[in-house]
Amino acid sequence: MAIGLTEPLLEKLRAGRHHLVVATQRPCGRTAHAELLADEEFVLIAAPACAERLKGQDLRTALESFPLITYAEDLPIVRRYWPHVFDRRLHAQAAITVPDLRRVFTAVTAVTAVTAGAGWSVLPSYLCQLLQAASERDGGGRQQAGHGRWCLLV
Repeated sequence: MAIGLTEPLLEKLRAGRHHLVVATQRPCGRTAHAELLADEEFVLIAAPACAERLKGQDLRTALESFPLITYAEDLPIVRRYWPHVFDRRLHAQAAITVPDLRRVFTAVTAVTAVTAGAGWSVLPSYLCQLLQAASERDGGGRQQAGHGRWCLLV
């Protein structure tokens, strides 16, 4: 068993080093058969102060001028999320890059940076739910408020 980013795992599958890969995106080409296992839901998160400054503005345009916090410079989650939600390509670069999201610490770091007002991010909803539950359990008092397809951690 190996854990890793989708493309390197798929390359190993094509090379015969793996028999099965659970991937976050459908493989290109016809060299691998793919079946949908589950849909992953993503949420856009921002600090309350950031959300307040965005009020009354076109969200997709305004966010492109705010700092983006992501786990990789090539923006794999945000690149897939953006056209799905906003019907256009994202024209922004990461302002802050935190390490690999497979480590819960990284998700905490990203959420901490976002809630501190350092910018916005797109994260898997299960990470937001896990972090919110931990915060509530530890008496952190964060609340999650959803608006359409984005989540605000307060």
